[in-house]
Amino acid sequence: MHSLVLAFLLSAASAVAQTQMACGSPTDDTAQALDKLLADDPTCAAAHARLKACAWGSTADNQFAAIVILKCEQTFLPSLSTHGKSRYIEERQLCAYEFARQEGTLYISDAALCSANVAANFNAHPELALQPIPRASFDCGKAATPLEKAICSDPKLGRADIVLARAYAAALKEAYARDRPSLIVSERKWLRSIPAKCNLSASPPSTATLDCIRNAFELRFTGLDGCGVSEEGSACAEIIDDTTGDATPPPSPTP
Repeated sequence: MHSLVLAFLLSAASAVAQTQMACGSPTDDTAQALDKLLADDPTCAAAHARLKACAWGSTADNQFAAIVILKCEQTFLPSLSTHGKSRYIEERQLCAYEFARQEGTLYISDAALCSANVAANFNAHPELALQPIPRASFDCGKAATPLEKAICSDPKLGRADIVLARAYAAALKEAYARDRPSLIVSERKWLRSIPAKCNLSASPPSTATLDCIRNAFELRFTGLDGCGVSEEGSACAEIIDDTTGDATPPPSPTP
């Protein structure tokens, strides 16, 4: 029994030591030290791995991520087609969009790390540049409900839907197992409430209706992203439930 405990402690100590080596010596707590380590990494993948292990969770991650992004872009950006570059730029813009309503340095870090993830993914998977820029989180060719059709009719709303789907998937993955069923129920309930809340009755939907839906989506994914920084798993459901009443509905159309 004691040997197992000792082995565990040694393993934990080794992991801590490896992280310290990856991020610099324990005395190197300056941003310049990590800047140099990232710049000296031989590959995009190595720099990206170091960034994930050593990110500060503050605005400093902007400069760390910029080094990784530049290193990754040097390997794939020159060979991208015009479409590929547009696809890459759109993915990075989605990162900024997702965290635009958030406050605090942690979310600035999240946006920077998200953008670095995009660069690393495009470097590791060149086929991403060949894919069409998505109009929504689902196949618009199969849009059936009024809400799905509204999403596919408006590029801005389509982008909000993409970010919302990703934020929901991340929140569901990170939530405690006991909280996932309530999170799923909450998401479905919220989604069903949107057509009535935003007066989605006319076809095509009015500009006011589209704006209302987009605002609701933005509030929703902002709330879902907040789940990831909560220490209490159950707080996730509380955070997202707070977003259900925040979308301001447009006036009902005049008969």
